[in-house]
Amino acid sequence: MKALPILLMSFLLGCAGPGSNSDYYRLNSKAGWEPGVTPDQLPHYVTWNQAVDTLIENPDSVDLVAQGHSLQVNIILKDKTLIQTIEPDIDTIFMVIRKCGLPCEHIGLVTE
Repeated sequence: MKALPILLMSFLLGCAGPGSNSDYYRLNSKAGWEPGVTPDQLPHYVTWNQAVDTLIENPDSVDLVAQGHSLQVNIILKDKTLIQTIEPDIDTIFMVIRKCGLPCEHIGLVTE
């Protein structure tokens, strides 16, 4: 029962708990770009938060990240799996990788 107040306090303070990537979800370059694609146009689409989770929680599995002017982001895993998402604004994916730091330094970066 003691865990309930702690859990409630964490929720109220905006802390999602261990393993939360909420700081990464909020990154945005605020450049004002509008998406040129929609999720239904991307056959391997995952939400932005799911893509960030993959990148931050399993950086060793990521080989390459590519962004386009349409805000489409392709994440290619080392096993050749393709993950596609739409970033909130241009270059936001690169902000995530920079914030990740050393674990993400090996990831190849491509931009249109």
